[in-house]
Amino acid sequence: MSSAMNGHVPPPGKFETVMADGQVWKLSHINPGIRKAFAAWVEQEAMRRLHESRSRLGPAEWNGRRTWLTEQIMAGAYDWGFPLDPNGQGSAVTRALSEGDGPGRLMQLFLEEAHGEVPIDRIHGLFADQPEEIQLKMKRCLDPNSASPSPSEAETGQNRTQQITSGVASAPRDLTAMA
Repeated sequence: MSSAMNGHVPPPGKFETVMADGQVWKLSHINPGIRKAFAAWVEQEAMRRLHESRSRLGPAEWNGRRTWLTEQIMAGAYDWGFPLDPNGQGSAVTRALSEGDGPGRLMQLFLEEAHGEVPIDRIHGLFADQPEEIQLKMKRCLDPNSASPSPSEAETGQNRTQQITSGVASAPRDLTAMA
């Protein structure tokens, strides 16, 4: 159960907020639970895709791919966080941060504590409504100790075009440079 749902109020600064799709959304900062959940999802997706391919592949090719995937899992490609490097990412996790459904799943995990489970179609709506702002907030969630993201236009008088073209925001799905 999420903290917001059981009445627990998180400490100040634990969330990034963004206005999108007509409401204020709170994104949790990265933590070991989010890392673990995202890494597990990446591994499950790889296993699901492998099993879906079974009917299209011959037995030898499917077994070869299963062996390769097992070796990758055992080598840490699907891990996020290691004893000596809590922020370290396996190659599959790094790739998932910027490809396919990975950014959407990570956004779901960032929102879960404050909003419960948010359906993926709603996540896509948030990205569509405020892509640059969502990107900035997700970067901040992945690195809470980094410099603050650009202040709002109301605080600085700077318009969104100036903020975006200053190089702070990149493509909405490219999260690899953050973690």
